[in-house]
Amino acid sequence: MTTTTLGRSGLEVSRIAFGTWQLGGDWGQFDEDMAVAAIRRARELGVNFFDTAQAYGFGASERLLGRALRPELSSRRREVVIATRRVGKMVEIEIADTGPGIAPRHMESLFSEFMTTKSEGLGLGLPISRTIVEAHGGQIWGENRPGGGAVFRFTLPRGRTRPRR
Repeated sequence: MTTTTLGRSGLEVSRIAFGTWQLGGDWGQFDEDMAVAAIRRARELGVNFFDTAQAYGFGASERLLGRALRPELSSRRREVVIATRRVGKMVEIEIADTGPGIAPRHMESLFSEFMTTKSEGLGLGLPISRTIVEAHGGQIWGENRPGGGAVFRFTLPRGRTRPRR
């Protein structure tokens, strides 16, 4: 499959995208098992660019895409995407992975001290991150990605560029 760089992101994506509008149910009924099979076949052929939008069935297409790709993504958790964007006077940094996501029971306590899901974890990484980000005038939050995995975002004030001397 031929790939191309997606904008200035550096991400290599297939030139052919798999559109999921129909998977949101906007165009009538469809067979979910056949849709899962089609998504998996597209991956086998090298397609790695899936077009989803929250408007496509209010998250239905993302859930189906996640179901179709879950077996592949669970074995490739270490694939992480980091993206930045300017939001007004802030810069937003996003770190997303393809892992199992955040269990709903942990959402409220994500940034609590000593909260960990790892047998050898201390539960200090996210609280320390929150302290640093907030000390610099930003915010930090985490959530599950519609297609699977977790995403953490934080904002920081944009700095002024100083001229080189």
